[in-house]
Amino acid sequence: MPIPSPFFLRNCSAALEKRSVEELHEMIEVAAYFLAEKRGFEGDHRLYDWLEAEKMICHIYGEGRCQSEM
Repeated sequence: MPIPSPFFLRNCSAALEKRSVEELHEMIEVAAYFLAEKRGFEGDHRLYDWLEAEKMICHIYGEGRCQSEM
């Protein structure tokens, strides 16, 4: 099972204090799935979907901000 990227962990320390890594991973996974579904599952954009989902979850459960650069 993949874990959240270092970018996510570095920018969402507040989220990690309240949620387990497994909970965060599941939230990211679900958000990435819905991003792909919204696009009609066209193309191979899994990494992009995952990183966008991390940003969304970080914004919602983290400190409210994420850097756009890794």
